[in-house]
Amino acid sequence: MYPFVNPASDSSFHALAAIFSKDLTKAREFYRKAGELGCAAGYANLGKVYEFETKDMNKAKHYYSLGTMMGSVHARGNIGTIEEAAGNDQRAFKHYLIAAKSADKLCLDKVTEGYKDGLVTKDEYAYAFRTYQKSLDDTKISGRGQAAAYHITVRLRMPFLEKDGLQNVNQMALHE
Repeated sequence: MYPFVNPASDSSFHALAAIFSKDLTKAREFYRKAGELGCAAGYANLGKVYEFETKDMNKAKHYYSLGTMMGSVHARGNIGTIEEAAGNDQRAFKHYLIAAKSADKLCLDKVTEGYKDGLVTKDEYAYAFRTYQKSLDDTKISGRGQAAAYHITVRLRMPFLEKDGLQNVNQMALHE
């Protein structure tokens, strides 16, 4: 099939969709399959295809909703954008508030605009800002822990990296 692609993996279908991004039919097929396998970004990107390529807002919103239900913060922000464009400001800012609480900077900026325009209360804005900061801090701490665990795992499994460097791993992957 394709090098370094595991067809049983949701992220592999997501990667294939990126490869076939010029062929919208194939891209939609792979994004849909990635979503069905549990990849929230697959549904979120399928929503983007419908929103920006085919201009079908109903399908875009449908797939963004599926991505949101699976935990995609970006899909949540995109639903907010669609609602705002449709004139549903209250709905839009509910989505922006939820996404901002999950460390989405663009949505926090939208919440800030909403506060300035009187669409978001001071308490909602303050709570969104505090939870944005906390979520950001948690992500940084979690990321550090994951990176440390990864480096320990790499050293345990591949001790030759200490002397030969990562370049040899790439060469080995090409020859497998």
